[in-house]
Amino acid sequence: MSTKKIELLPLSEIGTPECERWRKKIFCRYGDLRKFIERYYRWVGTTQDHVAANLWLRETAKRMKLGGTGLAIDCTYETMSDYAEVKSKACEQLIHDAFKRVGAEGMLTIVAHEVNRTGIKFPLDTTKEQSKEAKVAAIARLQDPSWWRRKLSSWQARELEALNRELGLVSYSTGPYISNLSLRRRKERKRENRKLLEKLEAENELGQKYTLAQLADLSTSNPAIRRTELMVHMRGFEDIANGAELPYVGKFYTLTCPSKYHANLKAGRLNTT
Repeated sequence: MSTKKIELLPLSEIGTPECERWRKKIFCRYGDLRKFIERYYRWVGTTQDHVAANLWLRETAKRMKLGGTGLAIDCTYETMSDYAEVKSKACEQLIHDAFKRVGAEGMLTIVAHEVNRTGIKFPLDTTKEQSKEAKVAAIARLQDPSWWRRKLSSWQARELEALNRELGLVSYSTGPYISNLSLRRRKERKRENRKLLEKLEAENELGQKYTLAQLADLSTSNPAIRRTELMVHMRGFEDIANGAELPYVGKFYTLTCPSKYHANLKAGRLNTT
């Protein structure tokens, strides 16, 4: 395995003046990821040539778009939430108009096409016969902003972290399990959710009031309680295995590839093996 450090060429020495003007227009679109995209561009330009670097940058610019939503994979949660609100209302209007024009079955086809066009899968398999209840449930989901937010959030997280791994942001020296960028975004999201829960109250039949944050702390939403339950489950399976008549043994395995197959080396440099 090669561990030799490669001295990257400066951007000014990669490509033509036309390349420089073109890539500057792309680089300026990105905030937190800009310096890492520039570094990877320099790595491709150094180890291969400016043509390969330009091709990589063009494909990366496409990957930075979240399907057909018009959102970027590094957009803020607030931007995504606004999109979910607008999209759910647009679906509600589309469902109403399409139903009046072409009926229930035609409406499903039109709405499914509109949803799939964004890159999010329509929540119903229209190629198979479905019950009326399943159709009503699918239509209800499309009019719910929280459904759109969940789908967009998980999709964005996957795409963003996949790009972060390619850019060398997941390694022993940068982010051992998750990129620092995704970790920071996750922490910010949890803080915002906590603030919201602390503002909302629930009242029971006895007139007792509690914030949703207090109630969440008593459930598996609390990481400490969730971890305890997981450990109890693991211990339970171990007890079942050890107490069985057959010679079972309770064991826990973590399957992973040797470090030579990792995308990045321990020092954070790309694995060029």
